Amino acid sequence: MANKDFEASTADFEAILELSAAPTGARTKALFSVPEPMVAHRSRAAVVQALKRAFPEGDRQCDDYGGTPHDLLAMVLRRGTTEWEG
Repeated sequence: MANKDFEASTADFEAILELSAAPTGARTKALFSVPEPMVAHRSRAAVVQALKRAFPEGDRQCDDYGGTPHDLLAMVLRRGTTEWEG
């Protein structure tokens, strides 16, 4: 996927977060979806900031809530070495 695709994806999720009328489920999904494409084109600090926003602002009752930071880290660490860039 080209870097511009990651940027467009991030922008789409961030646009949902700007909608005051966005349903709670859509907002929670966007909060936890934003960091993933950011990994390809933004700094580590920006990704961490997005995650720090997702956990307190997301609705814990939604299926798309990312769990705990421990759950998220466990998911990342389960990735195979071929899924990680150099």
